[in-house]
Amino acid sequence: MKSIKRRIAFQFSIQMVLLTAFLFVILLILLFSLILLYSNEGVNQHFPSGVLESISTEIWLEEDDIQMPAVWKEELKTRNMWLQVVNEEGKVFFAVNNPEQLPKSYTLSEINEIEATESLDRYTVTTLVDDYLYQNTYLFMLGYKHEHLQELTAWMSTYGSSEEWDSEQIAHLHTTLVDKGYTLHLVDKDGRVREELGVNHDSTHYSPIDLSIRKQQPQNFTTEVTTRYMSDEEAWVLHTPKKTEKWEPPTFKTGVIILSTIAVFLFLLLVTFSVWHGMRYGKPLLLFIGWLERMQRGEYQEVLTSDERKKVFNQKNKLKRQYRLYKEVIQEFYEMAEQLTASEYERKLLDEQREQWMAGISHDLRTPLTTIHGYGYMLESNQYQWNEEELQEIGATIRKKGDYMLELIQDFSLISKLKEQHIPTEFTPVSVKELLHSTVQKYRYEEIPISLDLPSIDYFVLGEKKWLERLLDNLIVNAQVHNPPGTAVSVAVVPNLHTLSIRVKDEGVGLDEETKKHLFTRYYRGTNSETRHEGSGLGMSIAKAIVLAHNGEIKVTSTLGQGTEIAFTLPITQPLQNEQGEK
Repeated sequence: MKSIKRRIAFQFSIQMVLLTAFLFVILLILLFSLILLYSNEGVNQHFPSGVLESISTEIWLEEDDIQMPAVWKEELKTRNMWLQVVNEEGKVFFAVNNPEQLPKSYTLSEINEIEATESLDRYTVTTLVDDYLYQNTYLFMLGYKHEHLQELTAWMSTYGSSEEWDSEQIAHLHTTLVDKGYTLHLVDKDGRVREELGVNHDSTHYSPIDLSIRKQQPQNFTTEVTTRYMSDEEAWVLHTPKKTEKWEPPTFKTGVIILSTIAVFLFLLLVTFSVWHGMRYGKPLLLFIGWLERMQRGEYQEVLTSDERKKVFNQKNKLKRQYRLYKEVIQEFYEMAEQLTASEYERKLLDEQREQWMAGISHDLRTPLTTIHGYGYMLESNQYQWNEEELQEIGATIRKKGDYMLELIQDFSLISKLKEQHIPTEFTPVSVKELLHSTVQKYRYEEIPISLDLPSIDYFVLGEKKWLERLLDNLIVNAQVHNPPGTAVSVAVVPNLHTLSIRVKDEGVGLDEETKKHLFTRYYRGTNSETRHEGSGLGMSIAKAIVLAHNGEIKVTSTLGQGTEIAFTLPITQPLQNEQGEK
């Protein structure tokens, strides 16, 4: 499951990194958009000086030649403007959209006159001195035709001073101004409007800085102002209408619109990402929940329904992309389903075997109890006279039946202890040679054909001697009772590097596959003939539990008709050298 942890962490990390990078790019685009917006608005609000400042910051010098972005060249042509860059010698170093009649070089007096009059030929000129281009200083001159200024200059030339006007000239000029939608104010040196011609305007007086404010902040007024002075005593102020009635700060409004649009876009993007994220990681969880619900109902075989399989697997029976992240989880579910199905089968089989075992045990207990009960009734009735030999025979029979019942009870107690792991945890070294000698000798006294094969070295194992004796007893008795009388049984020890194997082998009838499969299962009472063998059905289960408690392994090898070998392996703890082998 470590791989899925790494993959989920990698998936989430990649998604967060990509999302962060995307948001960062969006913020950069927003920042540059706002900078460009403010820059363009600055150009528009401070035309034409704003244009000239922007151009001066965006050109560069390359191999003694000025380079300009193509967008500015197109913009100058569109606005019908020209640009000249004059070096310190007065020569035109660079020009764009330059009229042919303009000079190629300038003298000191010509440049001073241009800056003083803000005009050259028929063009209005704005100048800017810039030393940004390396260590050289350049004069930027931006020229354009100011139509309103040209009109105002022409009227001043035609009509002259207002003091010389007659009524016919006033009427003609007034009509011309009304037709164009202009307003002309004749203002004295104190700022009072002495004469108003053309469209009615609210202004009747100008403060000393009014005209400067209108030129610097044209966006705050509904008309564009052009000013020329007839004399120190008289100024002509021409108001011309703008395309809009009142300029509203487009920078703030547009910025708010852009920010709102991007905020909405980002919100929708995050909602979409959240929905996708939920679907991507939620759909598999719904499948797992469905499987858990089926597991709760005991439907272990079906991990995924047919509809769910179509969602999870493609036509090639491979996981679809969105479910590959949970590949190990789905595989674990399938393995768990197999285990639960097998466990359910084993549980049902165990229940059946326990019922059969209970029936067998009831019979096994009923038989000795019937014998004991019969002898007890006979002795109690006092109808018979028993001699000493008959009483001894009756007592021996009752003792054997009692011993058999006691053995059954001990088996029940032992399997319960082994199941609950109520066995000693501190084992002591046990001599294998001594253990096998004492155990095998008991059966030799009973004239059972049994042989013992021991190595020359006496090996020791850590364990509880009485449990190991019980283990060997169960294996030898199992070989004895499930085979015909006189079947030979052999016990052998095969040492390995760190373990030794003790093998109990018989040359009897062998085991079928079903019996081998369930030999160590509790309550299973197998047989290879129609003959019924008495027993608790727990002997081999107890044998396996004892081996496992001693950190060992046990297995059975058998072929029907060729005998059976049961071998268990235990770890060696202390080998001791013995000069003679014994057999």
